[in-house]
Formats: sequence, structure tokens, C-alpha cells
Amino acid sequence: MIRNTIVLFLMMSLLSCAMTSDTEESQQPERIRDAENLLVRGVADYSQSDYLQAGIFFTRALHLYRSIDNPQGIVLSCINLAKTSLVTGDILRAEAFVDKAKSILHSSLLLQREHLINYLAIVDSSIKIEKMEYHAAKEILQPLLDTAYSKQSEINIAAVQNRLRIAIEEQASDAFVWMQSYSDLLQLSESPRLNQNARLLRFKAALNDNVEEQNQNYNMALNLYRQAAHRMGIAATLEEWAQQQYENQYYHAAANKLRRALFIRIELKDRRNSQAILVILQKIYRQSGNRAKEKQSVLWLEQLSSVEFAQWNNLLGDYNNYP
Repeated sequence: MIRNTIVLFLMMSLLSCAMTSDTEESQQPERIRDAENLLVRGVADYSQSDYLQAGIFFTRALHLYRSIDNPQGIVLSCINLAKTSLVTGDILRAEAFVDKAKSILHSSLLLQREHLINYLAIVDSSIKIEKMEYHAAKEILQPLLDTAYSKQSEINIAAVQNRLRIAIEEQASDAFVWMQSYSDLLQLSESPRLNQNARLLRFKAALNDNVEEQNQNYNMALNLYRQAAHRMGIAATLEEWAQQQYENQYYHAAANKLRRALFIRIELKDRRNSQAILVILQKIYRQSGNRAKEKQSVLWLEQLSSVEFAQWNNLLGDYNNYP
């Protein structure tokens, strides 16, 4: 399931690569102004977890930049589209945009080129983590971790966050060291964001064998994400918590959280993570003897595998616990 929470501040930072000052704006051609405005609107929608609409604006910006052969804008749009595809579980599409951005960056001399390369590395490493290609992800991240960035650098925070994710997935002995590094970075930050603090709580839960403390950390993380109305964070927390409960054979509690997470994933049109949730629900229904629900999950898994799948409302109806 998607664990990626590389947050909005990097997208906002990237926007500064493309945006012009008020004085310059009046001198900019109309198509450039229009493209910049589309990026701004896309980031605004992304910040509200409206990833579908954000993707529409980023796509329109990309088309405008392509129409004037503007490599800086094309790269920026591709990176944002890769990030948007990633958070909605479309890994292949995210990879395609990353590859396009790489090819342009390697063949063009752009303003803020290093910053774009660094942000692209964060997104690329996140894709590799989702594909469980941990060695490749570590190689991508290492230059960012070796570079003497400011400890308050958002790139540094994002790189350490992804490196910690890898350590947890690999059950590495240095996972606690990376978690401490991440915690230290947040303390150094002038204004750590709710989402970052929530992510730290999820990391703590993942590395804690005490069930009661796990529950406390997940609950606190969930409340922070709710304050920010961060749908992806809420869904990811519910999924991770449910996974822990499933492994401890608390099947009813796990199923409850998975259905709540599935509602959000359906709202996001996130096929990949919807499938991942249904796989666990299928196992829970089988182990609890609910054959009808197990069969229903199998049928939906088969339909979600179809390239032409568009029955999101019907899927929601079958797993909606509310009237």
C-alpha cells in the first residue's frame, strides 16, 4: 500500500522555480502566465487532497509548456504529474513522467536545475520503494544524504523520511537510528507540519512491538491527519493500523479500518491501493468464515484488474457501512 507522504512544501518550493515576480509577470507572454497559473491551481488542489483535479491542472500546464517548447515548465509539470500519479497508486504513469523529466534535465541547461534534480530524486526513490526496489531507492537517496544541506532543508527531511521507510520495510537494524534522525530534523525545523509529525507517529508505531503503544501512536497520527483533512495520510494510517491488527488476529477491528480506508481510496480513484485493501479483506473474510464477503472481494479484485474499470460507485456501494 502506498506509504508515500512527501508533502506539499516541496511542490510549493518547486513552484518558485517557475513563477515570476509581480514586476516580471506583466512582461511575461500570456501563455507562460496561463501555464504558471495552472500550476498554482494544481498545487492548491493537491493541498486539499483533490488529486484528480490537481492532475487535470498539471496536465493542462504541461500542454501549454509543450506548445512553447519550454523545458523548465515541462519538467516541473512532469514532476508534479509523477507525484500526483504516485499518490493515487498509478506507479507506471508516475514512472513515465519521471523518465520524461530525467531525459529533459539531462539534455538541457535549466534555471534551478539542481533543485529540480533533487526533488525528482525524492519522487523517483518513492516509486522504487513502492515497487520494493529498496537497493535502487537507497542508491538514489545516497547523494542527497551525503550532501551538506541545511538540516532544516525540506529535501533533507524528505530524503531521511524515505530512507527510514526503507529501513522499516527491510527490518534493518539501523531503523531506529534513521527514526531518531528524522525526529531530530523535525525538531530543528522552524515550523514542523502536522503531516510530518503524524508521519513520525506512524514510524514509531511501526517500530513498536507493544500493542497498546502502537494503538496510541496510530490514533494520535490519525487525529493529526484529520485536523489537516489529509485523505492520503488518513487512509495510509488506517491501512497500517489494520495490518498490525490483522497480524495480531484482531480481525473485526482490522476489517473496520480497512473498509474506512477503502472508502477514501475509492474517492481518490486509487486502484492499486484499493486492490491491496481488498486482498487483506478477502483473507479476513475467509478466516472468519464469511464466504459471501470473501467471494465479493474476489470478484471486485478481478474487476479492478481490468484496464477499463470504471465502476467506482458500485464498488463503494458494496463496502459502504453507512446508510
